[in-house]
Amino acid sequence: MFGPMPRSLVVAFIDALPPEQRTAWSDHQALDTSLADAVAAAQAAHPGIRTDANAFAGRIAQAVGADRARLGVLPIPDLYLAFGCAMGDRVAADTFIRLHGGQIDRVLAKAERGLDVAERRQAALTHILAPRAGGPAKIDGYRGRGSLDSWIRVVVARLAVDLFRRRGAEVEVAVDPMLLQEVQPDGQPDRESRRHEADVTGALEDALERLDADERRLLRERFAQGRTTDELATARGVHRTTIARRVDQVRAKLATLAREALRQRLRVDEATATSLLAMVPDGLDVSVNRLLASRAEPQP
Repeated sequence: MFGPMPRSLVVAFIDALPPEQRTAWSDHQALDTSLADAVAAAQAAHPGIRTDANAFAGRIAQAVGADRARLGVLPIPDLYLAFGCAMGDRVAADTFIRLHGGQIDRVLAKAERGLDVAERRQAALTHILAPRAGGPAKIDGYRGRGSLDSWIRVVVARLAVDLFRRRGAEVEVAVDPMLLQEVQPDGQPDRESRRHEADVTGALEDALERLDADERRLLRERFAQGRTTDELATARGVHRTTIARRVDQVRAKLATLAREALRQRLRVDEATATSLLAMVPDGLDVSVNRLLASRAEPQP
Protein backbone atom coordinates (compact mmCIF):
# COMPACT_ATOMS: atom_id res chain seq x y z
CA MET A 1 0.00 0.00 0.00
CA PHE A 2 1.06 3.59 -0.43
CA GLY A 3 2.44 5.60 2.44
CA PRO A 4 1.38 9.14 3.44
CA MET A 5 0.70 11.62 0.66
CA PRO A 6 1.78 15.00 2.06
CA ARG A 7 2.16 16.60 -1.37
CA SER A 8 -0.17 16.81 -4.31
CA LEU A 9 0.42 14.07 -6.85
CA VAL A 10 0.43 16.77 -9.50
CA VAL A 11 3.19 18.70 -7.72
CA ALA A 12 5.30 15.56 -7.43
CA PHE A 13 4.69 14.76 -11.11
CA ILE A 14 5.57 18.27 -12.34
CA ASP A 15 8.65 18.47 -10.12
CA ALA A 16 10.02 15.29 -11.71
CA LEU A 17 9.84 16.76 -15.23
CA PRO A 18 12.52 18.86 -16.91
CA PRO A 19 11.35 22.51 -17.06
CA GLU A 20 10.88 22.41 -20.85
CA GLN A 21 8.34 19.57 -20.56
CA ARG A 22 6.11 21.10 -17.89
CA THR A 23 4.00 23.28 -20.18
CA ALA A 24 2.56 20.12 -21.77
CA TRP A 25 0.78 19.44 -18.46
CA SER A 26 -0.86 22.79 -17.80
CA ASP A 27 -4.30 21.24 -17.23
CA HIS A 28 -3.67 20.28 -13.62
CA GLN A 29 -7.18 19.20 -12.77
CA ALA A 30 -7.27 16.60 -15.55
CA LEU A 31 -3.76 15.48 -14.60
CA ASP A 32 -4.77 15.12 -10.95
CA THR A 33 -7.62 12.79 -11.95
CA SER A 34 -5.36 10.72 -14.21
CA LEU A 35 -2.70 10.37 -11.51
CA ALA A 36 -5.24 9.44 -8.86
CA ASP A 37 -6.60 6.75 -11.19
CA ALA A 38 -3.05 5.49 -11.83
CA VAL A 39 -2.28 5.29 -8.12
CA ALA A 40 -5.54 3.42 -7.50
CA ALA A 41 -4.80 0.97 -10.34
CA ALA A 42 -1.28 0.37 -9.02
CA GLN A 43 -2.50 -0.33 -5.51
CA ALA A 44 -5.28 -2.61 -6.73
CA ALA A 45 -2.83 -4.63 -8.81
CA HIS A 46 -0.17 -4.96 -6.08
CA PRO A 47 -1.74 -4.11 -2.69
CA GLY A 48 1.13 -5.55 -0.66
CA ILE A 49 3.79 -3.18 -2.00
CA ARG A 50 4.58 -0.23 0.23
CA THR A 51 6.03 2.83 -1.42
CA ASP A 52 5.42 6.56 -1.61
CA ALA A 53 2.61 7.70 -3.91
CA ASN A 54 4.35 10.99 -4.66
CA ALA A 55 7.54 9.20 -5.64
CA PHE A 56 5.53 6.93 -7.92
CA ALA A 57 3.90 9.99 -9.52
CA GLY A 58 7.44 11.19 -10.23
CA ARG A 59 8.26 7.86 -11.86
CA ILE A 60 5.17 8.19 -14.06
CA ALA A 61 6.43 11.64 -15.10
CA GLN A 62 9.80 10.15 -16.05
CA ALA A 63 8.00 7.51 -18.10
CA VAL A 64 5.76 9.86 -20.10
CA GLY A 65 7.75 13.11 -20.32
CA ALA A 66 5.83 15.64 -22.42
CA ASP A 67 3.84 12.97 -24.29
CA ARG A 68 0.38 13.29 -22.77
CA ALA A 69 -1.01 10.41 -24.78
CA ARG A 70 1.43 7.96 -23.18
CA LEU A 71 -0.26 8.39 -19.82
CA GLY A 72 -3.30 6.62 -21.23
CA VAL A 73 -1.37 3.59 -22.52
CA LEU A 74 1.23 3.22 -19.78
CA PRO A 75 1.23 -0.29 -18.20
CA ILE A 76 0.72 1.05 -14.68
CA PRO A 77 0.80 -2.29 -12.76
CA ASP A 78 4.08 -3.23 -14.45
CA LEU A 79 5.58 0.20 -13.83
CA TYR A 80 4.54 0.10 -10.17
CA LEU A 81 5.97 -3.38 -9.62
CA ALA A 82 9.28 -2.36 -11.21
CA PHE A 83 9.32 0.83 -9.16
CA GLY A 84 8.73 -1.11 -5.94
CA CYS A 85 11.60 -3.45 -6.82
CA ALA A 86 13.88 -0.50 -7.56
CA MET A 87 12.98 1.01 -4.18
CA GLY A 88 13.98 -2.20 -2.43
CA ASP A 89 10.50 -3.33 -1.36
CA ARG A 90 10.67 -6.99 -0.34
CA VAL A 91 7.08 -7.76 -1.34
CA ALA A 92 7.72 -6.23 -4.76
CA ALA A 93 10.81 -8.41 -5.26
CA ASP A 94 8.93 -11.54 -4.20
CA THR A 95 6.05 -10.63 -6.52
CA PHE A 96 8.46 -10.02 -9.37
CA ILE A 97 9.99 -13.46 -8.94
CA ARG A 98 6.59 -15.13 -8.67
CA LEU A 99 5.12 -13.42 -11.74
CA HIS A 100 8.17 -13.20 -13.98
CA GLY A 101 10.52 -15.96 -12.89
CA GLY A 102 9.05 -18.23 -15.55
CA GLN A 103 9.89 -15.71 -18.26
CA ILE A 104 13.49 -15.60 -17.05
CA ASP A 105 13.67 -19.40 -17.17
CA ARG A 106 12.22 -19.54 -20.68
CA VAL A 107 14.79 -17.09 -22.04
CA LEU A 108 17.71 -18.81 -20.34
CA ALA A 109 16.53 -22.20 -21.58
CA LYS A 110 17.29 -21.05 -25.13
CA ALA A 111 21.00 -20.75 -24.34
CA GLU A 112 23.63 -23.42 -24.00
CA ARG A 113 23.70 -24.77 -20.46
CA GLY A 114 27.06 -23.47 -19.34
CA LEU A 115 25.59 -22.87 -15.87
CA ASP A 116 23.18 -24.97 -13.85
CA VAL A 117 19.54 -23.84 -13.66
CA ALA A 118 19.71 -22.34 -10.18
CA GLU A 119 22.93 -20.48 -10.92
CA ARG A 120 21.60 -19.08 -14.18
CA ARG A 121 18.38 -17.87 -12.60
CA GLN A 122 20.17 -16.30 -9.63
CA ALA A 123 22.56 -14.50 -11.93
CA ALA A 124 19.61 -13.03 -13.85
CA LEU A 125 17.72 -12.00 -10.70
CA THR A 126 20.83 -10.38 -9.26
CA HIS A 127 21.43 -8.56 -12.55
CA ILE A 128 17.88 -7.18 -12.57
CA LEU A 129 17.08 -6.55 -8.90
CA ALA A 130 20.34 -5.90 -7.05
CA PRO A 131 21.70 -2.32 -6.85
CA ARG A 132 24.77 -1.86 -9.02
CA ALA A 133 27.99 -0.30 -7.79
CA GLY A 134 27.46 3.43 -7.65
CA GLY A 135 23.95 3.22 -9.10
CA PRO A 136 20.44 1.80 -8.89
CA ALA A 137 19.30 -1.67 -9.86
CA LYS A 138 18.85 -2.50 -13.54
CA ILE A 139 15.08 -2.58 -13.11
CA ASP A 140 15.12 1.10 -12.21
CA GLY A 141 15.57 1.71 -15.93
CA TYR A 142 12.18 0.25 -16.86
CA ARG A 143 9.93 3.06 -18.11
CA GLY A 144 6.90 1.20 -19.46
CA ARG A 145 7.76 1.19 -23.17
CA GLY A 146 6.36 -2.28 -23.59
CA SER A 147 5.27 -4.79 -20.97
CA LEU A 148 7.56 -5.73 -18.09
CA ASP A 149 7.67 -9.31 -19.39
CA SER A 150 8.97 -8.03 -22.73
CA TRP A 151 11.58 -5.85 -21.03
CA ILE A 152 12.73 -8.85 -18.99
CA ARG A 153 13.01 -10.93 -22.15
CA VAL A 154 15.39 -8.42 -23.71
CA VAL A 155 17.47 -7.81 -20.59
CA VAL A 156 17.87 -11.49 -19.73
CA ALA A 157 18.65 -12.41 -23.34
CA ARG A 158 21.44 -9.86 -23.42
CA LEU A 159 22.73 -11.10 -20.09
CA ALA A 160 22.70 -14.69 -21.34
CA VAL A 161 24.66 -13.73 -24.44
CA ASP A 162 27.22 -11.93 -22.31
CA LEU A 163 27.54 -14.75 -19.75
CA PHE A 164 27.90 -17.55 -22.21
CA ARG A 165 30.18 -15.75 -24.65
CA ARG A 166 32.55 -15.00 -21.82
CA ARG A 167 32.64 -18.75 -21.16
CA GLY A 168 33.38 -19.42 -24.82
CA ALA A 169 30.00 -21.09 -25.45
CA GLU A 170 27.87 -20.80 -28.56
CA VAL A 171 24.64 -19.01 -27.77
CA GLU A 172 21.28 -18.75 -29.47
CA VAL A 173 18.80 -16.54 -27.64
CA ALA A 174 15.55 -15.30 -29.13
CA VAL A 175 15.01 -11.58 -28.59
CA ASP A 176 11.98 -9.64 -29.79
CA PRO A 177 13.71 -6.76 -31.62
CA MET A 178 10.74 -4.40 -31.52
CA LEU A 179 11.23 -4.09 -27.76
CA LEU A 180 14.96 -3.38 -27.76
CA GLN A 181 14.34 0.35 -27.40
CA GLU A 182 13.53 -0.20 -23.73
CA VAL A 183 17.19 -0.89 -23.03
CA GLN A 184 18.86 1.27 -25.68
CA PRO A 185 21.42 3.57 -23.97
CA ASP A 186 20.02 6.69 -25.63
CA GLY A 187 16.40 5.67 -25.26
CA GLN A 188 15.89 5.70 -29.01
CA PRO A 189 14.22 2.83 -30.86
CA ASP A 190 16.40 0.81 -33.18
CA ARG A 191 15.37 0.22 -36.79
CA GLU A 192 13.68 -3.08 -36.01
CA SER A 193 11.41 -1.44 -33.43
CA ARG A 194 9.81 0.53 -36.28
CA ARG A 195 8.60 -2.52 -38.16
CA HIS A 196 5.04 -2.16 -36.84
CA GLU A 197 4.87 1.58 -37.40
CA ALA A 198 2.56 1.19 -40.41
CA ASP A 199 0.23 -1.06 -38.41
CA VAL A 200 0.06 1.48 -35.58
CA THR A 201 -0.60 4.31 -38.04
CA GLY A 202 -3.36 2.28 -39.66
CA ALA A 203 -4.89 1.52 -36.27
CA LEU A 204 -4.87 5.21 -35.38
CA GLU A 205 -6.55 6.05 -38.70
CA ASP A 206 -9.22 3.44 -37.96
CA ALA A 207 -9.69 4.87 -34.47
CA LEU A 208 -10.04 8.42 -35.80
CA GLU A 209 -12.73 7.21 -38.21
CA ARG A 210 -14.70 5.83 -35.28
CA LEU A 211 -14.66 9.15 -33.42
CA ASP A 212 -17.52 11.47 -34.24
CA ALA A 213 -16.89 14.74 -36.07
CA ASP A 214 -17.05 16.86 -32.90
CA GLU A 215 -14.47 14.66 -31.18
CA ARG A 216 -12.09 14.85 -34.12
CA ARG A 217 -12.60 18.61 -34.36
CA LEU A 218 -11.76 19.04 -30.66
CA LEU A 219 -8.52 17.08 -31.01
CA ARG A 220 -7.57 18.96 -34.16
CA GLU A 221 -8.16 22.36 -32.58
CA ARG A 222 -6.33 21.47 -29.36
CA PHE A 223 -3.29 19.74 -30.82
CA ALA A 224 -2.93 20.09 -34.60
CA GLN A 225 -3.90 23.79 -34.47
CA GLY A 226 -2.38 24.42 -31.03
CA ARG A 227 -5.36 26.23 -29.51
CA THR A 228 -5.15 26.60 -25.73
CA THR A 229 -7.62 25.19 -23.26
CA ASP A 230 -8.80 28.72 -22.46
CA GLU A 231 -9.42 29.46 -26.15
CA LEU A 232 -11.41 26.26 -26.61
CA ALA A 233 -13.43 26.93 -23.47
CA THR A 234 -14.28 30.48 -24.60
CA ALA A 235 -15.31 29.31 -28.06
CA ARG A 236 -17.63 26.70 -26.58
CA GLY A 237 -18.93 28.79 -23.68
CA VAL A 238 -17.79 26.37 -20.96
CA HIS A 239 -15.28 26.40 -18.10
CA ARG A 240 -11.65 25.54 -18.93
CA THR A 241 -11.70 22.53 -16.60
CA THR A 242 -14.71 21.17 -18.48
CA ILE A 243 -12.96 21.38 -21.83
CA ALA A 244 -9.71 19.97 -20.38
CA ARG A 245 -11.62 16.98 -19.04
CA ARG A 246 -13.37 16.55 -22.38
CA VAL A 247 -10.06 16.57 -24.29
CA ASP A 248 -8.66 13.88 -22.03
CA GLN A 249 -11.82 11.81 -22.41
CA VAL A 250 -11.60 11.95 -26.20
CA ARG A 251 -7.90 11.11 -26.14
CA ALA A 252 -8.57 8.13 -23.87
CA LYS A 253 -11.34 6.98 -26.19
CA LEU A 254 -9.01 7.26 -29.17
CA ALA A 255 -6.35 5.18 -27.41
CA THR A 256 -8.93 2.50 -26.57
CA LEU A 257 -10.20 2.36 -30.14
CA ALA A 258 -6.62 2.24 -31.48
CA ARG A 259 -5.80 -0.68 -29.19
CA GLU A 260 -8.87 -2.54 -30.44
CA ALA A 261 -7.95 -1.85 -34.07
CA LEU A 262 -4.35 -2.95 -33.51
CA ARG A 263 -5.44 -6.17 -31.84
CA GLN A 264 -7.60 -7.00 -34.85
CA ARG A 265 -4.88 -6.09 -37.35
CA LEU A 266 -2.07 -8.09 -35.72
CA ARG A 267 -4.11 -10.68 -33.78
CA VAL A 268 -2.30 -9.82 -30.56
CA ASP A 269 -3.48 -9.50 -26.97
CA GLU A 270 -4.32 -6.21 -25.29
CA ALA A 271 -0.99 -5.98 -23.45
CA THR A 272 0.95 -6.27 -26.72
CA ALA A 273 -1.27 -3.72 -28.44
CA THR A 274 -0.77 -1.33 -25.51
CA SER A 275 2.99 -1.84 -25.73
CA LEU A 276 3.04 -1.10 -29.45
CA LEU A 277 1.06 2.12 -29.02
CA ALA A 278 3.40 3.21 -26.24
CA MET A 279 6.37 2.71 -28.57
CA VAL A 280 5.32 5.15 -31.30
CA PRO A 281 8.72 6.75 -32.05
CA ASP A 282 7.53 10.37 -32.22
CA GLY A 283 4.85 10.03 -29.53
CA LEU A 284 1.18 9.25 -29.89
CA ASP A 285 0.04 12.89 -29.85
CA VAL A 286 2.46 13.83 -32.63
CA SER A 287 1.31 10.92 -34.79
CA VAL A 288 -2.34 11.78 -34.23
CA ASN A 289 -1.65 15.44 -35.02
CA ARG A 290 -0.14 14.50 -38.38
CA LEU A 291 -3.12 12.35 -39.25
CA LEU A 292 -5.58 15.06 -38.21
CA ALA A 293 -3.70 17.71 -40.16
CA SER A 294 -3.88 15.58 -43.31
CA ARG A 295 -7.62 14.97 -43.04
CA ALA A 296 -10.26 17.19 -44.59
CA GLU A 297 -13.04 17.68 -42.07
CA PRO A 298 -16.34 19.35 -42.94
CA GLN A 299 -17.05 22.52 -41.02
CA PRO A 300 -20.00 22.51 -38.59
